Amino acid sequence: TDADKQIIPFLPIKWQLSQKLMLAMGVLSIIPLLVIYVLISQLIHYQIETQAVNNLTRSAIIESGRLGAIFNEEVRVIRTIILNDPVIMDTIRRSNSGYSNNQAQVFQQLSDPDNTWQSGTEVGNALVTRVTQNDVALRLASLRNQMDGHAEIFITDRYGALIAASHQISDYFQADEIWWQESWNNGNGTIYYSSPLFDESSGTTAITIAIPIMDNGNVIGIAKTVYDITAVLNDLQQFELNQTGAVHLIDANGCFIVSDGLGDVGEIVPYEILQNTQIFSGSGSE
Repeated sequence: TDADKQIIPFLPIKWQLSQKLMLAMGVLSIIPLLVIYVLISQLIHYQIETQAVNNLTRSAIIESGRLGAIFNEEVRVIRTIILNDPVIMDTIRRSNSGYSNNQAQVFQQLSDPDNTWQSGTEVGNALVTRVTQNDVALRLASLRNQMDGHAEIFITDRYGALIAASHQISDYFQADEIWWQESWNNGNGTIYYSSPLFDESSGTTAITIAIPIMDNGNVIGIAKTVYDITAVLNDLQQFELNQTGAVHLIDANGCFIVSDGLGDVGEIVPYEILQNTQIFSGSGSE
């Protein structure tokens, strides 16, 4: 019965002093091990993260160097062909020598053909034919056909007037364009690379490359080519970062070159993306 049940009170364990000391020493010995474990875990995590950063930075430098080498080689070939072709160089020199010393008259010499070029009249069509069918234009068309990826190549004189073009373009006067002014560089000359732009009609991504044509240290003209870089960027779009990461290629102007769905090619990268993105940089062109 319940009355027959004997209730045994809980009696605390009586630890001897030696046992208490051993238990305390055991606990104290475990604490350093836990601290060491935490420190080692953090160190390993830091080393892994550092290695990943180093690898991605190295990849950025390699890829930018590869792209720079490709663009620089295209520039080298075009510039070498132009500078070593006496027909092209003599044509540019003759065009430059045909201007008046009066700036107002020079402006008139440039504006009249530009208006005629866009008129669609018989005179305008004759001017288009003269620029796109002369000896230099035929050389440029042949060059464009021999070099993969070049949509158009044309040359202006030192005032921006169109001398020859691989095919008809929109304007005769080019000195009001940013690429022309950047390459002219106040008469000092510099190679200009634009940000990539996506053309919906052709489905291609292209950059503008402007090359100063030098003659005895003076800029006598500007050559421009539109270079399709779609094929160059295809392998970059295959780059993967673990299972959840994404890689975006951004140019020096802060515009997308390759984007994993966050923006169109040539679009400025939103500031909030830059804030939350690890950036690895490299440079590889002039």
